[in-house]
Amino acid sequence: MATGDSTTRSTAGTTPAAGYRCGCCGSLQLAVSWVLSSRIAEPIEALSAAATGIAAGDYTVGAPVAKVNDELAEVANAFNHMAAALAPAESTRRQLLSDCPTNYAHLATIQGYIEGLQDGVEEVSPAT
Repeated sequence: MATGDSTTRSTAGTTPAAGYRCGCCGSLQLAVSWVLSSRIAEPIEALSAAATGIAAGDYTVGAPVAKVNDELAEVANAFNHMAAALAPAESTRRQLLSDCPTNYAHLATIQGYIEGLQDGVEEVSPAT
């Protein structure tokens, strides 16, 4: 080392074992990172698949809830409650849409009677 220069290092004391240890530590860090990221990514991917099912109109799909009570489990629980609340609303919406043609037919009949009364074609009676 040069005198007064603390940034200069000598590589004379570096051994191949030190390089091997650094390589092992790096590999271990990569393995731990991969395991942790896959544990986070899997529930998010499942939640994404469930959201795709809901978007397609399948309200029976649910997000799997992890056994660990963490933030992802809370999100999955909230998602499942939302899907359960949307299912009856969708059923009601479909029922109303299927009833519309029948209701419009009744309204058209009533409108025809009213126009007939206004034009004098129909006579006003207690039945009308």
